[in-house]
Amino acid sequence: MRQTAVLTARGSGNAAAKAFIDLLTSPAGVAVLRDYGFVVDER
Repeated sequence: MRQTAVLTARGSGNAAAKAFIDLLTSPAGVAVLRDYGFVVDER
């Protein structure tokens, strides 16, 4: 199953939403995702 995280136009003004996306795409966030079995694209 492929899963994607996006920040919508409406959410772009939400600091918490931006911080969450930043966390998911950070080296630490990618490591956590991989620890739970996710395959993370190197984009």
